[in-house]
Amino acid sequence: MLDRRALAAGIGFGVLALDQISKSWAVSALWLQPPVKVVDGWLHLGLHFNRGAAFGSGAGMPPLVLAIPAVLVLTILGWVLHRRQERATAAMVGIAAGGVLGNLLDRFVREVPGFGETTQRAVVDFIILAPGRWPAFNVADVAILVGLFGTAWASMRRRADEDTEI
Repeated sequence: MLDRRALAAGIGFGVLALDQISKSWAVSALWLQPPVKVVDGWLHLGLHFNRGAAFGSGAGMPPLVLAIPAVLVLTILGWVLHRRQERATAAMVGIAAGGVLGNLLDRFVREVPGFGETTQRAVVDFIILAPGRWPAFNVADVAILVGLFGTAWASMRRRADEDTEI
């Protein structure tokens, strides 16, 4: 049987790969293009560069400062993986960690095209849900939300199961 740490790592690297491939596609296909309306008024694909943290907050701050929350989340996820034995929790931790690593990698490695002599790095966002009502996001953002909520749900479910045992 697959060890839960190996399961989390495998899923995490899969999410990281999917995220980076989707962002590379977005940059190549959507650069200098108007948003593509997949479902008019509900789902568009358009290129955005996020130089800040969640929803663009903290734009202009040094990448190391912006990385602190990501490192804290990864530390907490590692602690949860160490404490919980369930495969479902390991899978959710892997999903969230892959998303965190995807955005962290962008923040330090992905160069933003078209900004002159200065090299800027940013997270690539390209999924626009309910345009004008919600900020653009990416596969990593979805993975972070699904993984964190899934981890919390699995933990609460286990705790509820323990409370019902006599």
